[in-house]
Amino acid sequence: MMGAMGRGDEDEFALEGGESVESATRDASRRRGVRGPGGSPWLWVTAAVALIAAGVAVSPGGERPAPRPPATAWTVQITEGRAPQVWAIEDQALVTTAAGVTAFDAATGDEVWSVPLADPSCTEADGELTCVHGEDQDATIAIVTAHGQTTEHVSPFANVAVAVGDALLVAGGTSSVHPWVDRYDPGETERTWRARLDYPLGEGRWARAILSQGVATFYTPMTDPETFVPMMAVDASTGELRPVVIPTPRGYLVGMNADVERNLDQLLPAAGPGLDLPEHPDAVLTTEGVLTAPEGDAVYSNGGSTVVAALRTDLLEWVFIPPEGPWEPSSPPDNLPGTFRRVDVTTGESIWSTPTESLVGCPCTINDTTAALITSNWSEAEAQFGVESIHGFDLDTGDAEWSIPLSRAPEAIASDDRHFYVLIDGAVTAYADR
Repeated sequence: MMGAMGRGDEDEFALEGGESVESATRDASRRRGVRGPGGSPWLWVTAAVALIAAGVAVSPGGERPAPRPPATAWTVQITEGRAPQVWAIEDQALVTTAAGVTAFDAATGDEVWSVPLADPSCTEADGELTCVHGEDQDATIAIVTAHGQTTEHVSPFANVAVAVGDALLVAGGTSSVHPWVDRYDPGETERTWRARLDYPLGEGRWARAILSQGVATFYTPMTDPETFVPMMAVDASTGELRPVVIPTPRGYLVGMNADVERNLDQLLPAAGPGLDLPEHPDAVLTTEGVLTAPEGDAVYSNGGSTVVAALRTDLLEWVFIPPEGPWEPSSPPDNLPGTFRRVDVTTGESIWSTPTESLVGCPCTINDTTAALITSNWSEAEAQFGVESIHGFDLDTGDAEWSIPLSRAPEAIASDDRHFYVLIDGAVTAYADR
């Protein structure tokens, strides 16, 4: 729950009863610049529950029984590689492993097909995977269909790639070559543009990519909250550097790379189908709410809540309720009560509100009936946050339907209309939704 974190001694904490180190509320008629200490090539902050709304009261409506774990349909063991991931596509669970991509039958867990690839990192778009496997000069991009058919071409020093319609964005770099992102338009073998950072990538490689609201974000997942990791975000059309926003179990990881305009909106890659507001067709979802584009006027201000999903005209968000009495932001209470709610963007009214005793964040997944989200809490004994469970919330009522205890955050979660798939500690488990 760190309000701001840089490299070295630039830590600030912003868990307050009212506003955070930076005000969590956007003026409805103005755009607000992004403040951050200079001098760091990888300036990044965590703004999760750290952006706190003023106290929000909610009526629990009576005690609810503790949700139980859902029924387990099947479990399979895999060997995790550098970028373990799972997707639900065409009655299959597609999984990346250290040895390639494997499809498992959604109903039984039986292997359907497998494509051998050398420790791939894959992204999904329109039911197909774009995978980069191999290293250095031998790095290769493979397009894998839902039926296991592949097409490949060599792409030296590529780390991860993501499809943008019929175009392709490829990110790469080496310990001695500054990281870059190239765009290749349909049918072209020469890149359209290259975006670069002025700082070396180090010994690691990009392992993940997110494409959301026209912004492509490349990063390597953190295994420790104090571990520095490189991140990069670009406009998928122009290559312009953008603020980095990555969902985590504790909220948003927000970063400002060098040369990024401080007044650029921090576009939020949330779960769900996205925004669809007929009166504001160009509206965008940011870490501070919904804005019209390109003017930037506020349609809906989240007031410091953590938005986890966009459901066309609605948002799913978690709001922290500060405890009574004084307390230190650097040492939060063990329980972090809040409200998980569904809000109509057009009116600002809550459709339902559910009290919680934990943070609610991602990795997460949404199907037609349920939102599956990570809950976590502060441990005073260990002086850090710990993941508690995956909670399944009913989209119509907000009720917590089921809960899966966790010892740490899963690598990935996916869902279809029958199952939720959880990838953690080298195991993929399918749970029945109801």
